[in-house]
Amino acid sequence: MKTLILFASKYGAAEKCANLLSEKLNGDVNIINLKENKNINLSDYDKVIVGCSIYVGNVQAEIKNFCDTNSVSLMAKPFGLFISCMTDKKDEINSYTEKSFSNELINHATIIDSLGAVFNFKKMNFFERQIVKMILNSKNKTDELNIKVDGKTNISTISDEKILKFASVMND
Repeated sequence: MKTLILFASKYGAAEKCANLLSEKLNGDVNIINLKENKNINLSDYDKVIVGCSIYVGNVQAEIKNFCDTNSVSLMAKPFGLFISCMTDKKDEINSYTEKSFSNELINHATIIDSLGAVFNFKKMNFFERQIVKMILNSKNKTDELNIKVDGKTNISTISDEKILKFASVMND
């Protein structure tokens, strides 16, 4: 079996998830950053996993456009979708995917989940750091998260457990 993990990432979270996931999948696994390589032949693969980060409530345009353009090919094989975001709530995950992907592709997916997030403050500008700090502090107040945020120390909420579950489903 040959599996493709296709991803796009703003700050590296989806890339980190793709790399960790690749280590848990059976068979040959290729990882392709869609921002660096747009020339992909899906017929070379038995399974496809698409990963993207959520930035300002949206997935990267490259991912959305690729999935729209290649939906027929994606629907012809086992397909998984992961997002990198700061929620585990199914309704929020569904909201992100429903506004970015076709219902047909969502219904075809073997698994859809959030694998966690990474906040690399060194890669963010001042405005982005402030917004992330405000959102995380707000989530801390509602007990949704319990993460100390200083705007300087990088944060990772990537879940090894979710990566193992995702790989297990895709390996079946």
